[in-house]
Amino acid sequence: MRLPTRLAPLAALALFLILHATLQPACAGEQSPNKSPSEESTGTGPLIEGIVLSFNGQGVSGARIRVERVDAAADEPPMAEGLTNATGDISIQLPQAVEGPVRVRIEKEGFATAIEEADLTDPGNPPFLDVTLEGTVRLSGTLTDRSTGKPLAGTTVICETGGRRLTASTDEDGRYVFERMYLGPATLAPTTDGYGMERHTLQVQQDVEGFELSVAPEYPIELVIEDNLGKPAADATVEVLALPMHERLSASTDSAGRAKLRGVPSDARQLLLRVSGDRYVRSREFSKTIDLPGQASPTASAPAAITPRVLVRLAARIAGRVTSEDGQQPIVGVRVIVGREPRADMPMTWTNLDGAYELAGLEPGFNVVSFQHSACATEIRELRMPAGEVTPLDATLARGKTIGGVVLSADGQPLSHVVVSADSWRGHRTLGLRVLTGDDGRFEFPNAPPGEVTFGFVKAGYGPRVEQILTAGKDDHRITIEAFAPEDETRSPQATTRLKIGDTMPELTLIDTDGRRYELAELRGKYVFLDFWATWCAPCRAEIPNIQALHAATRDRADFMLIGVSLDEDRQALRDAVNRHKMAWPQVFGPRSGGHEAFEALNGEGIPYTCLIGPDGKLLAQDLRGPGLVDEVKKQLGPPPTQTDGNKD
Repeated sequence: MRLPTRLAPLAALALFLILHATLQPACAGEQSPNKSPSEESTGTGPLIEGIVLSFNGQGVSGARIRVERVDAAADEPPMAEGLTNATGDISIQLPQAVEGPVRVRIEKEGFATAIEEADLTDPGNPPFLDVTLEGTVRLSGTLTDRSTGKPLAGTTVICETGGRRLTASTDEDGRYVFERMYLGPATLAPTTDGYGMERHTLQVQQDVEGFELSVAPEYPIELVIEDNLGKPAADATVEVLALPMHERLSASTDSAGRAKLRGVPSDARQLLLRVSGDRYVRSREFSKTIDLPGQASPTASAPAAITPRVLVRLAARIAGRVTSEDGQQPIVGVRVIVGREPRADMPMTWTNLDGAYELAGLEPGFNVVSFQHSACATEIRELRMPAGEVTPLDATLARGKTIGGVVLSADGQPLSHVVVSADSWRGHRTLGLRVLTGDDGRFEFPNAPPGEVTFGFVKAGYGPRVEQILTAGKDDHRITIEAFAPEDETRSPQATTRLKIGDTMPELTLIDTDGRRYELAELRGKYVFLDFWATWCAPCRAEIPNIQALHAATRDRADFMLIGVSLDEDRQALRDAVNRHKMAWPQVFGPRSGGHEAFEALNGEGIPYTCLIGPDGKLLAQDLRGPGLVDEVKKQLGPPPTQTDGNKD
């Protein structure tokens, strides 16, 4: 029944007291946010459930939830109210039946008020609110040309705040405005033609008015790129890192092999280049270097233009078709990779509906090509690939033989979540076979190649890593791995890491649970700490307090990013752990998140595994953990970037 809006004062007071007698106390001090709002509710009406999250996916505890009529006046008492619990969950029981929609108001200090509508018309389909709170801070200022002091109109200003990327455009007076920012570090980056890329970092603690930005004209650079035959390298993609600021730029060559670099900062002193393209060998690293002269005079508005020349090598290319053993049926979805060692950034493609594939930009000479498919045994070929030519390479795949068995502890108990991976077969390391044991400790590969295959077995809390040769056609192999001693139960296996300190990180793309993409190449200029873990891993759980301490110690550094990479298979288990432990940093999860590929590239065996990547994209440290984690990481970090205090009186 809908309540009338014209109640006498006494009746209104009585109704207010009745509602508050049957619901939770309205004051935060009268209810612990660790309790679900419904625990003290005795209503009999519809139940409204949901979750309130911050920008990083963490549940927001103690947020006030008010359920109102959709046309309720500001001073009208709520139909029901309460607080979110410790993990941000909403559970509000209305005192009586309600027909139609209601308005739900979510309030929390430091966040903008969120208003949602809940439809209560279908009892069989109760509402679930999924709310992400936004910030409340407003930042505004002006953008000018540093050499002339004139305002720059129509310029895009990018603001990175709280994991979000906001954009604004300057008006005719060069003024820009950002709304609903979060408290904490923010980075502003104006982007406009003819000017160098610059980033300005500030700490935002309240509304900021009149934050002045200025940019300088760009360093004029036009690259001339030629192949190893002395011909113009047309249609080449050039990726550039401008040092010392680590700005990342890109350009493409025209038919004459020329590429103008836009946005190079005028104070850049060195460029690191990586050139790629279908016709050219793709560099994994930024291996080409161009030193830049300084300005001719301090009064010059921009450095003098330069035209450096760069050489690239012509690449090889392969193309072909993958079919069934009789050569009649195309096989769709075969993964084709080139290289002798498994890497996340190795050349890779998949066959199409006709079983066809093509791979370009390959290193000329002798190489290894692997054809992988879950329903067939992996086929591996060695061949010579000439530069500048397309080498035909067809393949036929057939079903393999089963390799299976059980992994046991020293006392004969089956072990689950043991990582079982094929290390080598006939000298090849690119079989692509990997699985976790089930609750019964069993594993099975139904399509292994014939003969003997060397497998590795590793489990968190156990070690060292066990290697064993298994024979195709047998499914009764028994493998035993030893547990750590009780005093060492928080250790992880001593895995053989695949990168050494100082190595350049492979190109990795990670997607977190909120859909945000993190490309390591795009994070140049920042320190990146990757934490590989899982909820089922006891040593990983023991490390959570240390990771939390690291997050707290670095949260105000705009040049540091902490990313968790979960190897879980159960999304709800991850979500529960993140909320329970208040893990307020991005979490990468799922088969298409890039997490497993990153783990394969960096370690591939035991968790917990951590690594720290420097601003130059090289590995600074790995396997950092324990109570001294924060101190160890701080030893590797340079001084924080110069930050402007965003507080204005």
